[in-house]
Amino acid sequence: MKRLILSAIFALPAAAAFAMPQADLEAYLKAASAPERALIQTFVISCGTSLEHLENNDANGSIPGNKVCNQVLARWEATYHVKDNKGSDDLSDLLQEINADVDPLAIGRAFSLLVPLSHALQATQEAATPTAAQPTSP
Repeated sequence: MKRLILSAIFALPAAAAFAMPQADLEAYLKAASAPERALIQTFVISCGTSLEHLENNDANGSIPGNKVCNQVLARWEATYHVKDNKGSDDLSDLLQEINADVDPLAIGRAFSLLVPLSHALQATQEAATPTAAQPTSP
C-alpha cells in the first residue's frame, strides 16, 4: 500500500505524461473543420461539467456528462480520427486520457489535460472562423 501511495505522489505530472505540445494542438485545431471543432467543444464542456460534479462529491450528477463524453469520443474517433496521422493520433490519445480520467481519483489530472485543450480551442477560434463569417467594417 505504501508503494502505491508513493507512486501516486511521485507520478509524472499530466504535461509530462501527455506529450502533445500546445503549439501542435493549436495547429491541429486551426485546421479542423467547424463540425469537428464543435464536437471537441462538446467533449470539453461535457467532461468539464462531469468533473465539476465529481469535485463536489456528486457522483450521480457526473453521470450524464460522462455519458456524453463517451459518446462524443466514440463519434470523433469514428468520424475524424485519421490513423497513422501524428496530429490526429495525438489528439485521440489526449481525448482518451481525459475521458479515462473522468473519475473521482483522477480529477486533478483530468483538469490538467482538459484546460489546455479548452484554451487551445479558444485561442484558435478566430483563426478557424471562415473569412466570410467574420464581420466586415463599413
